[in-house]
Amino acid sequence: MARAIAQKLNNKLLARFRTAPRAFSLATMRYSDSDVELGRGYNLGSHLFQDAAGARVNVPVQVTRLVPAPDRFMVEAEEMRFDPLAEDVPSHLCIVDADTYNLNLRTLHDSQYPEAESGDTVTLVINAGVTVGSIIAAVPALMIGDWAAGVTIKVIVRGRIQGAGGPAGAGGNAGAAGNPGGPGGAALYTRYAINLEYLAGSTIWGGGGGGAGG
Repeated sequence: MARAIAQKLNNKLLARFRTAPRAFSLATMRYSDSDVELGRGYNLGSHLFQDAAGARVNVPVQVTRLVPAPDRFMVEAEEMRFDPLAEDVPSHLCIVDADTYNLNLRTLHDSQYPEAESGDTVTLVINAGVTVGSIIAAVPALMIGDWAAGVTIKVIVRGRIQGAGGPAGAGGNAGAAGNPGGPGGAALYTRYAINLEYLAGSTIWGGGGGGAGG
């Protein structure tokens, strides 16, 4: 269920190395009140660096190697480009990509992210072919949980949310009537307003009642 975190990290790495960074070697004067520091970021300027229109631009770099000499610093640096992807991962995205039972969205979210605050949007995606079910009728299959005021909750159902079936009624003895079956469980339970996106082919089913005893 931590796919969203892995996907976000993957997108950051792609953004960092989408365009291969260039390596630079240069020398700067020592004792010029602007000595270069190892690991620090700088903007490197040169008449060699131009944009598509031929205008001069600076290149963001990070110093990766620094060799001090009596009169200068020999510097090696790497370009620090970051090209954001056109479609980034939402900041509070929780993805369910395997069957699970009695899921509490608040618990799932807090196991992956800091506490959501007013203005945040928490998005739950239940992937196609995945069932969020329940093992007992008394507990809903999906519980939204409690959230701070101002948090937006979005639930996208591509698979199935299904409550547990009710328990069967016990049979009667010595001619006595059997007992009725128990009610089925809820599929989705919330006391917090949510935005529900219910895609074609998805289902939300409450559990069926248990059969009566004979």
